Amino acid sequence: MAPPPFAWRSDAGKTLVREILTECIPQWPSGPRPFQVEATAHLLDNEPTLLIAATSSGKTAIFFCSLLVLRHLAKHPRPNISVRIPAKPVVLVVTPLVELGNNHALEMSSFGLRAVSLNAATLKKARDEQRNLIAEIQRCEWSMVFLSAERLTSKDVNNVLRDEFFRQNVVMLGIDEAHVLVPWSQSFRKAYKHVSELRLRLPRQCTLAVVTATLTPAGLAKLCAELDLKPNKYHCIRQSVQRPTVHTILANIGHSLTTASFPDISWIFERDTKAVVFCGSLDLAWRVGLFGWGHYPPGHQHSRVRLWSSITSAQYNRETLALFADPTKPTVIAATVAFGMGMNVPNIKFSINLGLPATLEDLVQQNGRAGRDPEATASGITYIPTATITALKDDIKHFNDESSNPLDVYKKVVKFSQTRSSKTTEAKLDSNLRALILAHLLGLCLERVKNGILGSPKDDPPNATCDELGRRLKCSSCDPGLLAALTTSPSAPTSPALLPPPPPPAAKPFPMTATSLPHSLPKKFKENLTLWLDRFALEKWNKMTTSEGAFGPVKRFWKGTSGWQYIDKHGIALFDLLTKLIEMYKSSIQEAKDITKKKAAATRERAKRKLLPAFLYPPLTCINRCESRPQGP
Repeated sequence: MAPPPFAWRSDAGKTLVREILTECIPQWPSGPRPFQVEATAHLLDNEPTLLIAATSSGKTAIFFCSLLVLRHLAKHPRPNISVRIPAKPVVLVVTPLVELGNNHALEMSSFGLRAVSLNAATLKKARDEQRNLIAEIQRCEWSMVFLSAERLTSKDVNNVLRDEFFRQNVVMLGIDEAHVLVPWSQSFRKAYKHVSELRLRLPRQCTLAVVTATLTPAGLAKLCAELDLKPNKYHCIRQSVQRPTVHTILANIGHSLTTASFPDISWIFERDTKAVVFCGSLDLAWRVGLFGWGHYPPGHQHSRVRLWSSITSAQYNRETLALFADPTKPTVIAATVAFGMGMNVPNIKFSINLGLPATLEDLVQQNGRAGRDPEATASGITYIPTATITALKDDIKHFNDESSNPLDVYKKVVKFSQTRSSKTTEAKLDSNLRALILAHLLGLCLERVKNGILGSPKDDPPNATCDELGRRLKCSSCDPGLLAALTTSPSAPTSPALLPPPPPPAAKPFPMTATSLPHSLPKKFKENLTLWLDRFALEKWNKMTTSEGAFGPVKRFWKGTSGWQYIDKHGIALFDLLTKLIEMYKSSIQEAKDITKKKAAATRERAKRKLLPAFLYPPLTCINRCESRPQGP
């Protein structure tokens, strides 16, 4: 009787996977984790696999583990394994952000793999080096290719997908940070709709690997529908989302997010640490950066506080990561969501959400940037706006009394919130995020609520605490004094010494008087004046070398001449411009008046000729001739 065909999903297959990966990856002295072995085995058997595991757990490793196994078997074939091994196996990975693809491509080199992030910058670099990057990908010279969803419909990628040699060697399509695929494809990233189409264009031997740290059961169903994954036709591995090295902390914010001062987070700039402050917009990130720069003396601001967003350059981002990697240089990053997508920075001590992210998944992703060093303790802190706290407290009062159990109140408010009109501001809050904030206000364990919402496999008791869950680090509900302890015990500062921001220079009066404009300026001149002033502001802003000029929008630099804080520096140039414009406008207005007077005089003359007899009013030509004669005695 013939033995059954070899299957990687069998115990023997998983054992072989573990042995090969342990040999190929010396960075893992304890070998691969069980879920990495399981996922790799199913992928090698060409079964679509979805992996949901905590941030920093090693999810993205499954993109290259299969490559390492295939390459090892090509060098060391096994007689009982009769699988087809491509000559140059390749993996395609779709990432939500270009910077994330760049980061992953750099990481792959430590595993002995050639990886490239296909984007405008790498294509330009190849052209400058007189190389054809697309041809290199077609020849499978790169083992891993990272690209964005928008790149999928490009002519270059179309040529790659049609190339026969590439099709013979591509073994996997990976989707990183898959929790954004469905919501983004329905809003501002329509290109994510093409990911499911990409699967149909790839050859049959190309399997599918999908990874994310946060995906609710409902989100999983939507994702499978989008990718056309039928029940029992894919393998799903769901791990716990708990991070044993990170405190989960929720706190009420004490100030508005529309100002330029953020006292609730000033403590982060007053200690030597590594921290990331996540902001909901570019404008907020810039204002946080400006607030942070004010804590340090000139010459040290940009090494202590950095910005990270979709518009910061790749070179600037590399400098930021280099500063962060240096343990002797304390650094705070004011970042947008662009930094919360899979960035693997191991030494973040504090991950702070200043205001609420869009969803609970975003909160977990962003707080998950902290605590990637298994030997260190970190904190994920979310500051909740006052309006949200007030609205939810009103809901709690409606169902709460002296005999109420917090868990019962929590369930009633959650059910009530689900029936609320979607037109209200509070109802627009993500339902899962609202549930976590309710747990914070009622003193329920944040970890238990978070695990329950995100579908972690462990069935925790409904009223369990961090102690009962066996967590080494407690959440802020289980340890109410946690945030105060963190913010009031700063570490001893090193150089440079922190200094208060310098006072603004006193305004100096100009030794001249501006030429006055007419009382009322015509509309067309007002519009022209606005254009000149905007151009003046843009020229001065472009020449700025300070933080505000480098990273801030021009609208923050220029708000009109009234109370302009740069009037002392640029006032003379502005005065000269206004003087010239005023003279030009006055000349134009006077010229228009003269023309009007001439037209009025001609009109009056014509009117007189109609009223007087012709013999009493000589022809105009005659008068002109008489006036032109030389005057004499």
